[in-house]
Amino acid sequence: MIYPSILQIRRDTIVKNKYYLDDEDASSDDYEDFLDAVHESIQGNHDVLQMFSYPDGQHDDAEYEAALMLLTGKEYDYSMENALQKITAALNGDQSKAKQEISYILLLLQLDSDNDIGFCWWDAGALQFYVRKEDLLAQKFDRTYCSLYSS
Repeated sequence: MIYPSILQIRRDTIVKNKYYLDDEDASSDDYEDFLDAVHESIQGNHDVLQMFSYPDGQHDDAEYEAALMLLTGKEYDYSMENALQKITAALNGDQSKAKQEISYILLLLQLDSDNDIGFCWWDAGALQFYVRKEDLLAQKFDRTYCSLYSS
């Protein structure tokens, strides 16, 4: 079984944090403490890499874009409504299944621009790799979607 973890690598390539919580043995208080520790550790630092996290950015449609490509192979037209309609159609008209699939899209890896180490994606953007939860659990990393996010 794969357990959620966060690994952050700073510019000096020192592994800063690695968290692990066995959800079968954890209480709800343990889980809240775990999340608080993770969020506290990432506040204000400028890490270049994120894994198993939520995407940084100004827009809230990244999962729609990734789901659309992974489930239908269709290009995103910057409309969450259109993406939902296309995903629903691909899933035989089952909109609740489409919404569930979108909610199961996970940010596998995000690489931020950083001039100090030579990464610059467009105008200081980020490369974001997404995977369906089902594919992550099955370790099917050939079924990922890469997005270049830039403001």
